[in-house]
Amino acid sequence: MNLKFLAKGAAPQSYAVAGEVVNGLDLSVFPEGATYTGSDVTLTAGIYNVERINGELFVTLGQCCVAYECSTVNGSHDWAESEWINSADYDPSNCYIVATSAPPAAEYVKRENGWTVKMPDLEEESAA
Repeated sequence: MNLKFLAKGAAPQSYAVAGEVVNGLDLSVFPEGATYTGSDVTLTAGIYNVERINGELFVTLGQCCVAYECSTVNGSHDWAESEWINSADYDPSNCYIVATSAPPAAEYVKRENGWTVKMPDLEEESAA
């Protein structure tokens, strides 16, 4: 199974992924060529799209984000979707969505309410 992540204001903090099961929902029954229609159950589970292409399952999930904790050149705090990853490589401690307008030195940080980007603390670095 392949996973892609969308930036969302509300989404599960992590996913339980095993085989073709995501957060307890068995997606193995999703047939080739079917049309995904979301429901309250799938959206609560953070699932935004499901496709089976040539027998392989592609699932789009939400990853929670909040405003950047750093300034940007154009004032924008946009997030872009991730690239596809193999579900076996999924790590809940990674940020998969991409901060599109963060300065190059910004780092991704997971907060209680979602992912953000902040500037590294230069005082801590110079003291080390």
